[in-house]
Amino acid sequence: MSTPLYGQISGTYVSDGAARVLQLRFDPDYFALFNQTNFNEGEITPITKRAWWFRSLDPDSAFTVKNTISADTDESDFVTSGGIRLINTITDVLEPAVAGTTITAAAPPVVTTSAAHGYAIGDVVRIFSTTAMLQIAGMDFTITDVPTTTTFEIGFLDASGFAAGATANVSRRLPFDPPDFAPKNRFITNITQAVNAVVTLSVDHGYNVNEIISLRCTPAFGMSEVDGVQGQILSIDTALNTVTLDLNTTSFTAFAFPTSTIAGAGITFPQTIPVGDFDVLTGAIDNQAFIGLRLGLDVVGVADDVVHWVATKGLFGIA
Repeated sequence: MSTPLYGQISGTYVSDGAARVLQLRFDPDYFALFNQTNFNEGEITPITKRAWWFRSLDPDSAFTVKNTISADTDESDFVTSGGIRLINTITDVLEPAVAGTTITAAAPPVVTTSAAHGYAIGDVVRIFSTTAMLQIAGMDFTITDVPTTTTFEIGFLDASGFAAGATANVSRRLPFDPPDFAPKNRFITNITQAVNAVVTLSVDHGYNVNEIISLRCTPAFGMSEVDGVQGQILSIDTALNTVTLDLNTTSFTAFAFPTSTIAGAGITFPQTIPVGDFDVLTGAIDNQAFIGLRLGLDVVGVADDVVHWVATKGLFGIA
């Protein structure tokens, strides 16, 4: 006999203008969203009022309805980028490679791609295959700004002390934030010499005050005295993506990236490793694996938009 299996879940979010990940209880076959805030608008810039996605579509595609520019009419638009993508953190791999031309030795570094990258603020990218600037090749970074369609900034890195920028690069967006367990290991981009050391991480860290982390740092990055040392987090700064530790580093060697030449011979990136907690049990035991959808910039809505959505799972099984 045939057995229909069907499930549906719905919700609402307030857009912040950035790409958004919705964590669901199943992998949907159909998804729709409706922008309540702009449903009746006729803006100068077209805004998606309604969007539909089917599992059979290519990643980042969607059927959309937008307002016509400066008119009280709507028009249909099938988008192939900035749309909707299915995410499964157990099976997903990095997104396709995007070739680039330069990375500036600046604070923040600006990465230029050869064609439109489709990235958004808050996305995490892995940068590799750099010509020069090998000291960051293979690191993950949170994108902190997107000035143009072919440039993005990695603001949690100060590369102004590097001898030269990169003249080529490749980046790949991570469709989710690995690994599955939290808190997570993070790459270090700076450690201050202070009574309470301030550590900067390359990707939004997600740590909490009172958590305990262990530092890893080889002599290639200067401050090898912290290698294997644990510190409790006293405070965090989400804007700068830093954690302040109960660790006195005033007498330690200054932290500094090695030269590109040294990095080319092989290095181990400095990183933080969560090892324990002070008052809650969350250290690296919280399994955050999920199935969901990533809503791109073309459909997610602009800042403060109220958006309603519904996800549907429909399976016709033969038993």
